[in-house]
Amino acid sequence: MLDRTEFPANAIGYHDKNKDTKLDLDEYQVRYDELFLIEDKNKDGVLFVEEM
Repeated sequence: MLDRTEFPANAIGYHDKNKDTKLDLDEYQVRYDELFLIEDKNKDGVLFVEEM
């Protein structure tokens, strides 16, 4: 589980699509999907240690 320093409040606000001040599973998953795409430097759909 991430603490507040790893998942900042502004990220919660950005991903809180229904604006209920909390993230449900679908909203939370979008954040991790975006992080995956950022980390996948060669865009092959797989993360290697070297990319992280």
